[in-house]
Amino acid sequence: MQTGKATCKRCLIVVISDSFDVCESVKSLLANWNDVSSHAVFIEEMWKFQTLRRELSGLGYNDSFVDDLVKAIYGCVFRQS
Repeated sequence: MQTGKATCKRCLIVVISDSFDVCESVKSLLANWNDVSSHAVFIEEMWKFQTLRRELSGLGYNDSFVDDLVKAIYGCVFRQS
């Protein structure tokens, strides 16, 4: 049985992993932009990303930590060659 801290850490890892996945999806979408169909998908992905941000706050992490984490994820994904 997991303790509260272990469960919280697991949730954090899942949310971070999902955030990376969404950013990778957005990066791919932007690289292969199609004016006709990309808008709705882009909005959906960004909505998912915002939802993941809210999940981090819901896990008890403060806004500063969440902002720093989001910047780090975004930087890792979008600064790759």
